[in-house]
Amino acid sequence: MMKKIIANSIVLVLTSISFFSCDFLHESVTNQAEFESARYTWEVDTLYNRLIYDGWYYDSNKVFYMTSNRLIIYDGKDYEVNYTPYYFGSYCISGYDENNVYIGGYTYDRAMMVKWNGSSFSDYIVTDTAEPADNFYGIIAMNRDDVWLGGTKGRVYRFDGSSYHPYRFDTSYWYIMPFIRDEADNLYFTGKIYYGEPSVDSMLIEFQKYNNVSWSVAYRSMWHGGGTYFFPQNAGEDIVAVGSDVLYKFNGSDFIPAVPMKNFIGLDAEVKGSSIIDLITVGYDFQTREDYIMHWNGLSWSRECQFYRTGITKLIYCSTTEAYATSVDFEKNCTYIYKGRR
Repeated sequence: MMKKIIANSIVLVLTSISFFSCDFLHESVTNQAEFESARYTWEVDTLYNRLIYDGWYYDSNKVFYMTSNRLIIYDGKDYEVNYTPYYFGSYCISGYDENNVYIGGYTYDRAMMVKWNGSSFSDYIVTDTAEPADNFYGIIAMNRDDVWLGGTKGRVYRFDGSSYHPYRFDTSYWYIMPFIRDEADNLYFTGKIYYGEPSVDSMLIEFQKYNNVSWSVAYRSMWHGGGTYFFPQNAGEDIVAVGSDVLYKFNGSDFIPAVPMKNFIGLDAEVKGSSIIDLITVGYDFQTREDYIMHWNGLSWSRECQFYRTGITKLIYCSTTEAYATSVDFEKNCTYIYKGRR
């Protein structure tokens, strides 16, 4: 069940309507002196009984979302639900085109990938016998026959269209994600090892680079206290990472402070955009004490719309003309899909 709501420079406040599981009440935002007004016009779709974990944007008429066992395709107007015919739990999605979409996850005690060819699914279970990954958390489709997946136990796999080729890293790595690229088409992933009992107080970050021949560590650093959610990501060809009060940019050997976050704090380590001067992230606004999608245009931040953030949240895509994000509400058993237009 889906309901559309249009919002422009507004605060979205949760409420309910009798025949919908969840909905929004709109109120005007006042006192935005520290931020530009919203640059996008936002529409929020509410999908009942659909808990979305990740998404992949192909174009305005093909946006792919995945739940634990469903592929949901948005055609610009409505949502088509396709059920995977397997015991399968999914966590990540990527694609090359609309007929080559890949979903990473697990089946029983093995990592598994499912491919969507535009009309049906096929499955590929990891057959590695040397401590194989039991789940996939990161994925990137370089082309139709070149898909990289990151899992548990320090395992990375390259899929060639028919079989997996394993790469082994430190088994202490927390699950490996995300995969990103630079302007020279080199591939990277983040491996992290956490320290501290009973709660995490520091972590070792290793930013691994693949130069089409071999993997090597491009950046290594021990982070203490803040920054434990540090995950480098792409904004176009730029590689950026969210700190608590700054966006970092990777210069080939180090992450340097690049964009200050004034009057809000970064959340969830999520970034999407066409470059470091056109991106969205999620931030907690000290003034309103609410979470928002925030946009950076190279000169200033705009506070876009209130972002419901208590379950799984994902920024899916951002360009100069449109943006997509999702947020799961476990209590009301629904997902909010945010669609921005300029």
